[in-house]
Amino acid sequence: MVLAVVLAGLVPGHAQKRNPVGKAESQARSAEVRCRDAQDCPDGVGLWASVVGRSVSQCTGFLIDSIHAVTDRHCIPPDLQTTGASCRGRAWLHLPSASGVRGEVCECDRVEILSRTDSRVGDPDYAVVRLLHPTRRTPLSVDRGPLGDLDTVEVVRVRPMDVEAALREVPVGVLARQTCLVSRRTRSFADRDQAIDVLDPLSRRVPLVECPAEGGNSGSPVLVRRPDGSRVVRALLDRTVDLAPVENWARKGGIRLLDSSLVPMAWAGNFACLPLPGDAPDWRPPLACLVDSSLEALAVEKSRWKAEVDGALDGKALEWSRGRGIRFSGGIFRPQEWPDLVKLLGSDRDRPDAFVVPVPQCLEAGAEVGKGIEEKGAVPVWDVVFGFDSRLRWNFRVGQRPEELTVRLGVRPGSKGARVSMEVPRAGSKPLVLWKKRLPRCPLEEGGGSEEVAGTVAVDSFPLSPSRDSRAVP
Repeated sequence: MVLAVVLAGLVPGHAQKRNPVGKAESQARSAEVRCRDAQDCPDGVGLWASVVGRSVSQCTGFLIDSIHAVTDRHCIPPDLQTTGASCRGRAWLHLPSASGVRGEVCECDRVEILSRTDSRVGDPDYAVVRLLHPTRRTPLSVDRGPLGDLDTVEVVRVRPMDVEAALREVPVGVLARQTCLVSRRTRSFADRDQAIDVLDPLSRRVPLVECPAEGGNSGSPVLVRRPDGSRVVRALLDRTVDLAPVENWARKGGIRLLDSSLVPMAWAGNFACLPLPGDAPDWRPPLACLVDSSLEALAVEKSRWKAEVDGALDGKALEWSRGRGIRFSGGIFRPQEWPDLVKLLGSDRDRPDAFVVPVPQCLEAGAEVGKGIEEKGAVPVWDVVFGFDSRLRWNFRVGQRPEELTVRLGVRPGSKGARVSMEVPRAGSKPLVLWKKRLPRCPLEEGGGSEEVAGTVAVDSFPLSPSRDSRAVP
C-alpha cells in the first residue's frame, strides 16, 4: 500500500544576529521566557539558549530530573557535539516563573548523551546534558509507552518573540501548549531512494500532523495524558515539514492531492527508543526501534485500510438497497479492467481509480423469488479516487456520479439457492455482464434479526431505481 510522502527538514535553532565578541554570551545568559497561561505552565520546560560563534541560538529544553535536561542535538553548538564536552559558559536553560516559583537560569555543565546524527529524517535528533547545579523545579516524567495512530498529544514549546527580542537585545520566548495528532499512516522519503515506514506504535520516529512548528521549537517535549489526568513525555520534537516540496513532488509525479491544502506537520523522536541517564547497563531499545515497521504492524495496517475502504463502499450500496429484499454491496470495477464500462459511463470527467456499482449479495430474511425475476432499471454509480489528504495520509474519496447505469437484473430459483445475474444492455451488441453468482440468504444480524426488513417482502415488488428523494445516498 502506498502511503503519504513527506520531505522533512530540521526545526532550526532560532538564531539571533551576529554580535561583538563577548556580547553573545551575555545575551544567552540573559534570555527571558514567560508562560502564556500562568495557571497551566509546566515549570520544568524552558528556553534553551546557546552561543554559536558570535550568535545566540534559541531552542526549547526540559528537565527529566533535578540535574539533567533534554533538547535536540542540533541545538548543541556544533563544536560541542561530542559526548563529555563541556558546555559551561556556552548554553543555559531558562525556566519561567510559574505557580509562585520565580524564574531560574540553569547553566549547562557537560554533554552526556547524543544521538548519532541530526541530519537524517529516519533517525532521532536528541541530546541529554548535565546541569552545573541541581534545581528544585519539577521535572517532566518520561514514559516509554506507545504512540499509536491518531493519538492526541501535546507539544509544550517556546515560541520566539522576535520583535520584543530585537527591542531588548536578548532572546525572548513564550511557553505554550500545542495540541497535535500522531499520524502513523505517513510514509516519509528522506530522499528519492530512502523510504521509512513508522506504523508501529514503538517506531523510533513519530509523525505529527496539525502541528505547526517553527524555529525555537526544537527540543519541545511531546506529552500524552494518562487516564488519571497526569501528563508524561513520550517523544521529543525535532523536525518540521516544508509542505511546498511535498506538493510539487506529488504534482510532478501525477499523484493526486485530495484536499486543497495541507496541514502543518512535524517529526518527533520516540523516547521508547532513546537512552536516558540511569538506564541499566543492559538496556536495549525494543525491536520496533530498529526496523521501520514490524510485520505485525504492517498486517494490522493493511487489515484496517481494507476495512475502511470496504466499509465506505459497502455502506453506500447498503443504504441504497434498504427495504428491497435483496441486500447489495459495493462492486468495485477498475477502469483498466472494464474499458466497456468506461465507454458506457462516458469519458467527459477525470477517470477515477475505480467505479462502484451496487451488486446483489444475499436475500434478506422473508424475501422470496417465486418463479424468478426479470427486471430492468437504473442503479447509482460512485467514483473512487485515491491520493494524499490534508494530513498527508494516503486516503480515498467516494463521490456519486450524476448519471445512473441502466441494468437488467435476473434472479432464478435453484435447488441450491437462487442465482442472480446483473448486466448492462447494449444496442447492437451483447449485454455487458457485471455480476453473476449464487444468491445465498443473508446471515442474521447479532441479536437474531435481519437488516430492517419487516414481514415478507416479495423481491419482484421493489423498484430498482427509487426516486431521488427517497435515496439515502448523499
